Amino acid sequence: MAKDIEDMITDLEKKQQSAASLKDEVRKLSQLTKDQKEKIDKLQAKSDSQQKKLDEMVEVPTDVMELKVIIGRQRAEIEAFEDKMGDRDWRINELESELGMIKKQREELRIKLNDLRKRAGESGSITEDYENKIKELELELKTTREFL
Repeated sequence: MAKDIEDMITDLEKKQQSAASLKDEVRKLSQLTKDQKEKIDKLQAKSDSQQKKLDEMVEVPTDVMELKVIIGRQRAEIEAFEDKMGDRDWRINELESELGMIKKQREELRIKLNDLRKRAGESGSITEDYENKIKELELELKTTREFL
């Protein structure tokens, strides 16, 4: 049992040493990262400064500047046109959807109308049958009266 306790203490000490080593490593890496970020910031500032100096050294002809302005204007016009096209596409989709619903309703109404026409035709033939029957009965009544 004493051996188990000693083993546990030894394991615990190893884990503490390992944890301490890891903490030291993390601190070193954090410091290294911080130092590298500072170097990057300095290099970026230096690069920006040099780019500014370079831009100041090179004179851009006025024609090029005018062309840049024209291109900028045309890009804005293209974007506005694309926005209008997007709106129109949306409206087209909306109208196509409405058209689909209207076609469906029209088909339903056509079916109902055909049913009504069929019923009206059936009613007409029934009425015609009754009228024929009435004429026959009237004729029979007339012949019976003449016979009497």
